[in-house]
Amino acid sequence: MVAQKYIDRQKPRILFVHNTLMWYTKPFFVGLSEVCDVKFIFTHMQLGKRIYGVETLEENEGFGEMKYKVLKRYFNKISPSGIPLGLIKDLFQEHYDILVAYLGSVEMLFCFLAAKLRRKPIILQSGKWGWKGKSSERNLASPFTKFIVPRSDAILVPGTKHKEYFVSLGASPDKVFIMPYASNIIIKEEDYKEEKKLRGRFDIGTKKVILYVGRLIKQKGVEYLIEAFSKLRKERDDVTLIIAGEGEIFRKKLGFAFH
Repeated sequence: MVAQKYIDRQKPRILFVHNTLMWYTKPFFVGLSEVCDVKFIFTHMQLGKRIYGVETLEENEGFGEMKYKVLKRYFNKISPSGIPLGLIKDLFQEHYDILVAYLGSVEMLFCFLAAKLRRKPIILQSGKWGWKGKSSERNLASPFTKFIVPRSDAILVPGTKHKEYFVSLGASPDKVFIMPYASNIIIKEEDYKEEKKLRGRFDIGTKKVILYVGRLIKQKGVEYLIEAFSKLRKERDDVTLIIAGEGEIFRKKLGFAFH
């Protein structure tokens, strides 16, 4: 995909540096391990616990053929999330054909430098779409991002909004590839019985349900969903909106509790 000279190889060697393993990226990581010789380096494995309150397993349970290791971070006073010093050793001692790095992190800078010095293709992977938040880490990475994005060989993003963002930063449209997040949810027979219970519990009846599941934070744009639903309700009364999630910002702003 990135370099023609690697296409003929059955299993190119890939060094994939990422912060953590989330449920929506796990299917892709496991699938990639089945078709490529890839080693994953996770530098902030318990990030999911900080953001979502969910523990991330560090044992090789259900990871298939994945080869990975978890690095420790140091110097938290220098970088908001610390610096994984062990990464430098892997970047310059390991043999690989392609390097993949998570964009907007300290690791990205190390990976980009190593790829250019060793003359290897570098692919960036990111879920950012240009949100103007107050994160000092995001603001710090911004000038580096604008420099690195046009000089990368490819960028993997989850949606069209993200692609537009990186094209605006200088990426060539034909080098930005959409890789949607996956779901490992399997519908079971008992789920249909649970649906009837929930419809009764919330007095939904046979109404059409619009369901949002996620964090209740400003950048998710849930307020637009609520505004759109209020307009829809003026046109028809056979619909209902269910919001499931946590987020103190929304709870305080809107002044009522969510289920």
